[in-house]
Amino acid sequence: MARTTVLPSLFASRRTLAVSATLACSLLAVSGCHKHRGSTQLATNVQQVVNKPKLDMLKWADYSDYQAQVKQFYDARESAVAWTEDDGSPTDQAKAMIQAFTHADEKGLKPEDYDASRWPERLDKLAAQRRNSDNSTAAQDTLAQFDAALTISSMRYLSDLHSGRVNPQQLNFDIDVPSKRKAFDLAAYLNDKLV
Repeated sequence: MARTTVLPSLFASRRTLAVSATLACSLLAVSGCHKHRGSTQLATNVQQVVNKPKLDMLKWADYSDYQAQVKQFYDARESAVAWTEDDGSPTDQAKAMIQAFTHADEKGLKPEDYDASRWPERLDKLAAQRRNSDNSTAAQDTLAQFDAALTISSMRYLSDLHSGRVNPQQLNFDIDVPSKRKAFDLAAYLNDKLV
């Protein structure tokens, strides 16, 4: 099943991106930037997840179109998790992005394209692992998959806000979205502005 596409207003996209950037900077000012967290084993788990072009926990499991940027994001972090604290709880940035996914319809997007209804269950699973002090291999896998899923969903969301969800050239419009998408460094934006 493929993602359906819509073409948001160019003005709304710019305004939305500006609001998102402001939110991201505010979150960084409050919580700081956490670039290198997690154990060596967890970093290995993250590497294993992002080396595959598919993440089954996502509604749109195939993320091959973002895989290079996801790898770049985690390479810059030495494969450390981005969206959880040392105790496995979600960061304020993670909570803010999940809220953004939930309200994506307010931006002309579809919340389910970013797994909006699936995040509460994922958060509950992380909370259960914390309550049980679960540091098992399975728990580490879950944490790595959660982190990668949030990174992928965030990249999709920001890309859709920035460039729209459809390539206007396919509709015979003279707008060069592929070069615009290529010029937007999602990995750097996430590392520098959101986490």
